[in-house]
Amino acid sequence: MRVCICGGGSLGHVCTAYLASHGDVEVALLTGHPLAWGKSIEAADPDGKVFRGELAVISDSPAEALAGADMVLLCVPGFLIRKTLSDIKPYIGGAAVGSVVSSTGFFFEAMELLPRVPLFGFQRVPFIARVNEYGHSGSLLGYKRQLAVATVGIADREGFRRQVEYLFGTPVTLLESYLEAALTNSNPILHTGRLYSLFAAHTAPFDHEVMFYSEWSDADSELLIAMDAEFSQLLDRLGVSREHTPSLLEYYESSDAHSLTEKIRSIQAFKGIAAPLKQTAAGWVPDLESRYFTEDFPYGLHYIKQLAEREGVPTPVIDKVYQWGIGMLKNATLRKAQLRMLHILEVVDGICRREGIPYWLDAGTLLGAVRHKGFIPWDDDMDICILRKDYKRFRKAALASLPDDLAYQDWTTDPNHFEMSPRIRDRRSLFDQPESRCQKYRGLFLDVILVERVPSMRVKKFICFFYRRVTREMHNYGKVAYKSPVRRVVVKAVAYLAWPFVWLMTSVARLYAAAIKSDVMSRYYTHFPAPRCISDIFPCKDIEFEGEMFSAPAHPDRYLEKMFGDYMTLPPESERGGHYCPIEVYD
Repeated sequence: MRVCICGGGSLGHVCTAYLASHGDVEVALLTGHPLAWGKSIEAADPDGKVFRGELAVISDSPAEALAGADMVLLCVPGFLIRKTLSDIKPYIGGAAVGSVVSSTGFFFEAMELLPRVPLFGFQRVPFIARVNEYGHSGSLLGYKRQLAVATVGIADREGFRRQVEYLFGTPVTLLESYLEAALTNSNPILHTGRLYSLFAAHTAPFDHEVMFYSEWSDADSELLIAMDAEFSQLLDRLGVSREHTPSLLEYYESSDAHSLTEKIRSIQAFKGIAAPLKQTAAGWVPDLESRYFTEDFPYGLHYIKQLAEREGVPTPVIDKVYQWGIGMLKNATLRKAQLRMLHILEVVDGICRREGIPYWLDAGTLLGAVRHKGFIPWDDDMDICILRKDYKRFRKAALASLPDDLAYQDWTTDPNHFEMSPRIRDRRSLFDQPESRCQKYRGLFLDVILVERVPSMRVKKFICFFYRRVTREMHNYGKVAYKSPVRRVVVKAVAYLAWPFVWLMTSVARLYAAAIKSDVMSRYYTHFPAPRCISDIFPCKDIEFEGEMFSAPAHPDRYLEKMFGDYMTLPPESERGGHYCPIEVYD
């Protein structure tokens, strides 16, 4: 039998060692870090028993790792499940695909992406595991007395049950529904409840490294029991059997909050497991990059809350915990994203100063510099302006000198780019706007707005009506959809025929604006109503932004007043937000 394990975390290490210790099981490993792994892998349990085996394949190529596989087992965090399933989809063959963690969306994602593939998933992880030496050894801290597995599309369920039982050396029970594995009160309830109880009211740094389970309190147990009661109502509404999904009091053989606390504190496998904290000069603070945060809120508890909303089950306690956790993650991710965008601005600033290209901070970025000396706390993009006449020089310089982690995006480098102005994109992040999902570059970005003299905003608005529509059809930006291909061809042909007239109209407006020395600057390709005045911009001066100096208009106060009015007054909380789309920032 050949098993392909996807992922190299703690469960990946222990599962790989445990399965490879069977002499008749070949184990292949699909990992993003194949060079860090040795051919031999081992794991020791608390009694000193060592499981050791040789890996047949160690690769970052799905085609190579999945070749000949009878079973594929995902040992990846929730945020990687969809990507991993998409990567392996062409190479699955006849293998059954499963996950050691089913409560972070595996079945929901797999049933959508792999509708005809046999699926399985564990209700609870087979082992409590830790990494000792990455790619070489791990620790098996605790066994489960029995494993429960859900299947979808597996015809010989009993034969499959015996196979899993042999592989993991533990009695296996088959669940009646995949929901019994997809919805659990283990990590998504237990972890999130403890995190809320530990951190929500305690905002100051801790003076020591808190133990996650050993310092469990009755208040933690009371919150956990309340969340579990709401979870139980959801299972009852869905008709999910409770035989293999008992309440937490039943599972931990407890009768009330205090006895639950005593039980959790006494479990040997939980000893020494620290809360997700990191040490700073001020003390111990929440580690928002821990899987306890990144897994159990946006993937585990998210699906429970989503199903409860769909089924009309009230979950006020779960909602309170979920909103707190997501808020913590959003703030941390947003700040990480802002610092990544700051890097883009630093690079562009260097290019413009080296090439002698004037630029200045614009819109919310300039507002942040003036009002906050950095990013507006909820802002998730950046804007600068350059003169239209400098566009070709800027493009040439950027294409020649941008580092590998950044990309220049316009309709020539990315045919599906939907803006007339270019963007500098970060390659190590995801800014998941639905309208940009067809684009080549989708990371965090800096908008480079091209402005020029216009006779007046009224003339600009008139020309913009034609300019925008014609260029939209010519360059396909905006992804205009037509039901009839014939109509699409006709409209595009009309746009090309109309372009000479639009070009002539725009050229005359430019000459007239130059002749009268108009003070108004704008862009013909958008309806943005606020003017930018040359007398407010030049000569540009430096302004502080996130502790560094960047180019800004000479009179930022007048510039911002024309754009926002009373710009120093904070908007209502309901209006404080960015693009409201998911953001991921990769290391």
